Amino acid sequence: MGVWPKRTAAALACWALSVAIAACNVVTDFESYYLEDAGARIDAPPPDGALDAPTRPDAISDTDACVPQAEVCNGGDDDCDSMVDEALPEQLCGTGPCARTAPACESGSVPVCTPGAPGAETCPPNGVDDNCDGTADNVDCGHFVECAAFSSPGVPVSGWFDALSGPAADQACPPTGPCGPWFGCRTTPAGDGHSHPVQFQLFDNDYSNITPPVDFVRINSACQACAPDGSCRLWFGRANAAEVAGHSHAVLCNLFNNDYSEFLGPTDAMAWSCLRHQFLPGGGATADYRTWWGRCGI
Repeated sequence: MGVWPKRTAAALACWALSVAIAACNVVTDFESYYLEDAGARIDAPPPDGALDAPTRPDAISDTDACVPQAEVCNGGDDDCDSMVDEALPEQLCGTGPCARTAPACESGSVPVCTPGAPGAETCPPNGVDDNCDGTADNVDCGHFVECAAFSSPGVPVSGWFDALSGPAADQACPPTGPCGPWFGCRTTPAGDGHSHPVQFQLFDNDYSNITPPVDFVRINSACQACAPDGSCRLWFGRANAAEVAGHSHAVLCNLFNNDYSEFLGPTDAMAWSCLRHQFLPGGGATADYRTWWGRCGI
């Protein structure tokens, strides 16, 4: 068995280091040779983007997160509830009889809301804003009609009003003040500065058994309209305002409930129901009863 020659520790360390360096040089020379032979160098820079981090297909950036907002008509899900253009209030346009509605949204756009066409204010007044300007009955009809309660023909017990009710037989009642068994009406002063009496006729169904015009009417316990001479009929109406002998104007009246609501008319015939204590217009049905009559005009 051979014997290693004796060497100092320093010599051995140098020897071990030289062996390691030689091994590294072999590996380095091999890699350089191999890469150069393949047409590339070990120190060549990588292609652009080669070292970029890969992007996950399902990755979502912070800017893609839905931030809830008030829903508007735009075809999008503004409030992040997976529904589009939902729960938007219906459009309303126009006033009075011209009021119309339209959908809030259609296919991501707001449709046009078109008001109805305005009409002309009517005479006599009907409590309706016919011309859709926000005010009812803003038209000069000349004479209006006002009525009062009377204790007997020619003896008024109340002021003059544009409405009367009949809470019971033998009672004609204005909005304020005492009631009376009789009522009478007149035109209000117009440009000529004076008024004219309004006369009513009494009749049965189909305008039969019609009486001559009378200035005062009473509703009796049999639910009939009676004249001062004692003749009674089911209906009163066919009223006229007599300006001068041989010349008169037809007067038409309306029926309504409290606060001039639920207008019916104008009509030239009215009857009183003992059962309902309400008035019915000519040609009316069961649903057409109203508490008040008045707002008469020429």
